[in-house]
Amino acid sequence: MLVQAYVINEEENDVLGSDDRCFQFLANELSSAVKSDETRSHGGYRTVEVVAAINKLAVHDANKPRIIASGAVASYVELLGPAHSPAEQMLATHGLWSLAMNCPRDVADQHGCISST
Repeated sequence: MLVQAYVINEEENDVLGSDDRCFQFLANELSSAVKSDETRSHGGYRTVEVVAAINKLAVHDANKPRIIASGAVASYVELLGPAHSPAEQMLATHGLWSLAMNCPRDVADQHGCISST
């Protein structure tokens, strides 16, 4: 799914054939990367790789509620903290902004989101 995020355009989004387990997998990978001292997920992906892939998927409006439901927003908010690199913070900010375009209440209601920005 990480690779597909980069090669599927808006019109082809339905081709992904993904179910909510794929979004949950990405959220879990992101969470493990955020908590890792090496900034790598259990699957070996770097934090910036996972966030960038989720951000690409968030371009498609139909994916935004699925990303939010997966729990990824909590990791995005955590990435805004000072312990994370400027690249991670920038990607998290971009992702939150993109998700908030269609789901503002879901993003704003995430604990720590408004106070972190």
